[in-house]
Amino acid sequence: IDRVANDNQFTTPMQAIAQAPISPAFVNGEPFEGTLYPNFLLEEKYSKYNTDIKRITAKIYGEYKFLNNFTFHSDFGYDNYNQKEKVYRGRKAPQMSTNGYAFNSNVNTDAIVFSNYLTYAVKLGSNTIEAVAGTEFNKSQRAYFSVTGVNFPSDDFQNIDSAGKILSGEGNSTSNSFFSYFARVNYDYDGKYL
Repeated sequence: IDRVANDNQFTTPMQAIAQAPISPAFVNGEPFEGTLYPNFLLEEKYSKYNTDIKRITAKIYGEYKFLNNFTFHSDFGYDNYNQKEKVYRGRKAPQMSTNGYAFNSNVNTDAIVFSNYLTYAVKLGSNTIEAVAGTEFNKSQRAYFSVTGVNFPSDDFQNIDSAGKILSGEGNSTSNSFFSYFARVNYDYDGKYL
């Protein structure tokens, strides 16, 4: 996904409505730098903001019926979410005080859900009773890192490893899991009253 600058900056396309109507958008084929507010067209031309998202989801299940009234159900679900962001703002981008700015980040999340439950259902004349009991296991892991760099030799070098100075870097990982039990009993009379 090619994106525009974040909403809290003065370089989004919506900022064009704040410009004086006599300010030209371009001068000699280049975005005009002398506007009252930063010209978002400079950001468009001299910056890149790309987000790459990949997601994988899967589920498998099985069901087994036995002794006329019993059903055993088991399912396993998996979800993987990966998002990478790459930002580069060149020397001519609005409000740029360094020789280029880059930000890279990556977040990866894996989650699983494993459920098993047993259902007992019986119909006695106009009466129906259904009981369910089961367990569920959830586990999630998340890892994140980011790095920010400035002072690039030229706008031709846009990868973070070309930065003359690394301003910041951070990373963290978290995980959680829980195991639960559940049960439910339903009764209805003649399919009308629960």
